[in-house]
Amino acid sequence: MELQNLSNLVYGYEKTIKELTEKRKNLVFDYCKEQGFEDGKRYIYDNPESPNNGKLYEVVFKRPLDCRIILNCIDGARVFIKCYPVKKDGSRTLIGETELYINDLIAI
Repeated sequence: MELQNLSNLVYGYEKTIKELTEKRKNLVFDYCKEQGFEDGKRYIYDNPESPNNGKLYEVVFKRPLDCRIILNCIDGARVFIKCYPVKKDGSRTLIGETELYINDLIAI
């Protein structure tokens, strides 16, 4: 195989991998939209095993990078979404960004 053909083949595979990665991110984003997640919406974190159980969080959901999927978890796949804690005065904090499992969030 010639070097030029090999480089074209490698470039083609890299391009395909990049396109599929982008498609996967968009699919997770669309799934979260279907589940009713919106930017600025507030949720109570409900996980009795966590020290953050019962805390109020505000979802940041503007682009596909604000949510992600983790495959091969002990119970299958898990989808996480970016959130910020809410202060006692009702305003959103500017620090403390975290990603929470969407099945542990209860809309208020």
